[in-house]
Amino acid sequence: MQSVMRVSWWQSITVKVVCIMLVLNTLILGGFAVYNTRSLQAQMTSDLQNLAEVTATRLSKHVMIPLWDLDKEQIEEMLRAEMLAKHLAAVIIRDSDGKTIFAGKERAANGQAMDIRPQGIAAQAELVRDSKPVAKGTEKIGMVEVFMTPRFLLQELQRATWQVVISVLVLDVVIFIALFLLLRRLVIHPIGKLAEAADSMSLGNLGVTIGVNSQDEIGHVAAAMDRMKISLQMAMERLQQRHTP
Repeated sequence: MQSVMRVSWWQSITVKVVCIMLVLNTLILGGFAVYNTRSLQAQMTSDLQNLAEVTATRLSKHVMIPLWDLDKEQIEEMLRAEMLAKHLAAVIIRDSDGKTIFAGKERAANGQAMDIRPQGIAAQAELVRDSKPVAKGTEKIGMVEVFMTPRFLLQELQRATWQVVISVLVLDVVIFIALFLLLRRLVIHPIGKLAEAADSMSLGNLGVTIGVNSQDEIGHVAAAMDRMKISLQMAMERLQQRHTP
């Protein structure tokens, strides 16, 4: 008896279905991750702008008396406390002309707060800036400038993005294993039995057992093949009776 023709693994139904499911899963979850990342980035930028505005407003009120009294030491102490917030890149207190720096702090490359440079903080596109006037009554006596850095928020966003990527990969692996095992058990093995039975019947072995008893579509095909086997047996018996003297 000839054996049933084997199908290459890369041409099998299991691999095709699993690959389609993995591609769909990756595209759907990947698209959701991209949309969620962009939305979260926009929300973080908005929150940072609001934080810069709140910080500048609060400082404009707190430094009013020390700036009026020209108490630079007290202002420096206040700025050192403000720089404990990691999102704050720099704070500058300017005189009433809005140009001359009275006091200021900026974050060095190592993350430590240091005195502002004479020329002020260098313009950086990624920094979020807000400024508020410092006034005593109706008289403007100075200005507060606040610079926020999105670096730490972006780092958190990158970590969240990598977590999503890893989750998608893990889910792909789980889906691959689950679908592979289920398809082999529910589809490939029954179809293999049907193919073996059909191959055996094509060689004249009508006593073969189909061996598939499921109630699904494959079970219906097996039942049809079983009826066909009985019909062939009856036809063979009639032929033999006609040729028997």
